[in-house]
Amino acid sequence: TLELRDSYYDSQDFMIFRAGFALRMRHALGGAEGDVTEITLKSLQPSRGGFARRIEFSETVDAADIEAVLGHPAGIGERIRELVGARPLEKLFDARTRRERQQLLEADNELPLAEVDLDETSIETAAGTAQTLQRVEVECLNAEPAALSPWVEQLRAAARLEPVVQSKFRAGLAAAGLNPAPALDLGPTDIASSQSFADTQLALFRRYFVAVFDKEPLVRAGADSAVHEMRVAARHLEV
Repeated sequence: TLELRDSYYDSQDFMIFRAGFALRMRHALGGAEGDVTEITLKSLQPSRGGFARRIEFSETVDAADIEAVLGHPAGIGERIRELVGARPLEKLFDARTRRERQQLLEADNELPLAEVDLDETSIETAAGTAQTLQRVEVECLNAEPAALSPWVEQLRAAARLEPVVQSKFRAGLAAAGLNPAPALDLGPTDIASSQSFADTQLALFRRYFVAVFDKEPLVRAGADSAVHEMRVAARHLEV
């Protein structure tokens, strides 16, 4: 049985979210290794039919707060700074989870194929609102998802489980009333034959500036295609 105390962070303009990640600081109490503090950047690919394949960058830290982690000269602190620059981080919400963990073992040699977690989570926001989630999570360890799919389907049928549509992170954003991807409104970008030349120029400049703004998080995350697209838009802004 584990007690997980998670806090999620991002910059005010949601630079980490816009780069495709969630930033979580986790205090895990009661595990085999004792109490552990871990910070994780987790990709936000949506699940399909309850199955999700996500990238995680995790590091065990001694620091008790996010600012101390950011002060580390290397490791995940450096990776976070590459995403947010000099922007300060703000807490989005907290999640408290009681987790019952079992392992699915191979019959012949007891090799752990997957971890099966029964979670009861309470999402807590700064406004004092709370939302409770109950979930079963199967995480592959030494088996491919296709090999475990028949067993997962049997588990779903036996326990009358439904595939999860919304991740804990997105459920937390909704509970906190946060919209992390508002459209950047710099004014009209439409072009019509009746417009003056000056208005047409401004509309074009707005289009390219929005493109630069939209690609910045992906550039910070190291996406080569985004670097090219941002460079093209920036060249159009040169006067």
